[in-house]
Amino acid sequence: MKMIILLNLLFFLSCFSVVANADYFVRVKLGDKIEFQNEEYNLKDFQKEFENFIINQKKVKDHIYLNFVVEDSVDVFFMKEVKKSIRNHFNYIRVILHSPEGKESIVRLPPNTNDIIDVSKLKKRNMLNIFLSEEGKIYIDSISDKSEFKEDISIYAYHFLRNENKQEDLPEMKLKLVEGIGKVRVASKSIIAFYPSDKAKYIYYVRLYNQLKEVYEQVWNEDANKYFGKDYNHLTQSEKNKIKEITPYVLSEM
Repeated sequence: MKMIILLNLLFFLSCFSVVANADYFVRVKLGDKIEFQNEEYNLKDFQKEFENFIINQKKVKDHIYLNFVVEDSVDVFFMKEVKKSIRNHFNYIRVILHSPEGKESIVRLPPNTNDIIDVSKLKKRNMLNIFLSEEGKIYIDSISDKSEFKEDISIYAYHFLRNENKQEDLPEMKLKLVEGIGKVRVASKSIIAFYPSDKAKYIYYVRLYNQLKEVYEQVWNEDANKYFGKDYNHLTQSEKNKIKEITPYVLSEM
């Protein structure tokens, strides 16, 4: 029986073209180095320093904003090891992330977890498996075959979430009564599973991740206009929650 740890990538608090000023700064650098508070550390020393730093910050602040920058050529494995220190304090730290296009967004990283999902119990049609190779190539569905995906992954992911033609090889859709909207078809079981190679460069990782995130935002925006007559970003939090009942945000790293 195949058991895999399923880790939700990011819980989005908000996205802005201009975001709050960061209180502090972390830069993940080539050579397995981390710059923090104008000092450079290896991973072990950074973890120790960061824990002591957060203990002291919690005595004087309710939360902090942390500017998190990763150099493009840093590998995914080292980036994830650094993030673990931040995720230990996921309720306390608001992270300002930067995209290759220069966009910024405020996020809250999910907690570290050892929760196990039995993938064998999930229907294949409900999972879109996306593999990112060390060279930055994108493959879909079959992790072992690695058939390179030539088309725009955003288009494929969009059709996966929507399944407008009720295809049997795409996610199950069911009717659900959503308060304030009525009965609608929802994709409550769909999962986009993201398999990045540990040796992939961060720039490949974040570009693919942003593409997939934008697909969810496109779907939410369409439904927001359909059911509330305005863009998703202009909805109240209650209205946003109702839109996410139709297409839940399940972009997960395997």
